[in-house]
Amino acid sequence: MTDKHDDDLPTVVLPILEESRQDLWLKTRLSLLYAYTKFIDEYDWFLKADDDTFVIVENLKEMLSHYDPLKKHFFGDVLIRESVV
Repeated sequence: MTDKHDDDLPTVVLPILEESRQDLWLKTRLSLLYAYTKFIDEYDWFLKADDDTFVIVENLKEMLSHYDPLKKHFFGDVLIRESVV
């Protein structure tokens, strides 16, 4: 998921102006929307991770095996930023 096409990588170009921290939430939402609309009938789970994320897939599969993929779940942390005036 990116804002620019890359001939060397399979890319999905999202309608965002540029890659920036300011548009990170928009990019995340559009990426998840794309995955949902294109692949919801093919996969039980979707994982959003950054380039510095390390996942032990066997542990993730074990954890997810205890949850019903047909029900809504959120795993992770919710970060709340206080506004600065």
